Order: sequence, then structure tokens, then C-alpha cells
Amino acid sequence: MNPVMIRIMAVVGIIIGFVFMGLLYGYNEQLYASLSAHCDIASERVITIRASDNSAFNFNLVQDGTGCQPPTSVTLLSGYTATSGAHWETPNGSRVPGLSGAPAAIASAQDITGGVWNAQVGLGGNSAS
Repeated sequence: MNPVMIRIMAVVGIIIGFVFMGLLYGYNEQLYASLSAHCDIASERVITIRASDNSAFNFNLVQDGTGCQPPTSVTLLSGYTATSGAHWETPNGSRVPGLSGAPAAIASAQDITGGVWNAQVGLGGNSAS
């Protein structure tokens, strides 16, 4: 191939990569969750939830019997004040059902409505021990 064609193909490849980056990120998140212990919330695999107005304020869900909930101790960010209408959401931006109140007022041991805990599956579909 001549050098001009190689450069054109490289530029087109980079552009295609940027166009599909958001789509691939969502699939990577789902793949990671499917291979790890996770919570199913409305057909979405979720490990981490976050405040809708501050993506740095997040935490991993924990198992509660067959359900899911925030950990027993949620440390709030110092100086964080929830904005009006703030709520808990998944990495894909879906609202988390059952967690009442703004993120700054979260109570531990609140069950996620409809959340079902799934143990780590592992590669090849074998349950991890």
C-alpha cells in the first residue's frame, strides 16, 4: 500500500473508533458486570451506583439475601450538597428504584426495589467459588 492510503485508512479508523466509543463503553461495562458479582436492576447489570449530580460520589452495591443494597456505611463527600432533583443512577444513567431521598441523605440498608443479586459467574459460565 502506498503511504497516502495508509494515512487515510488510519484517520478513518480513528474516526470510527470515536464514533463507536460510547457504544463500546456500555458493552464493556455490561461484560465486566456479567463476569463479577452484580445486581440486576430492570434487566441491567449493575455493580456501582452514583449520584446523578456528582459522578465522583459513587459506591458498589452489596448483597442482602437475594436482593441488593448500598453498603452499611456510606461515606459522604465532604462539602457535597445534593442539587435539586438529584437522585441515584446506574453508570448507564438509569434511575435506581427504591433509594429514597437525595444522594446526601442516603440511609444504609435500603433495599433496591426489584434488585436481584447474582453471584460471580466467571469465564465459561462456571460459578466462581
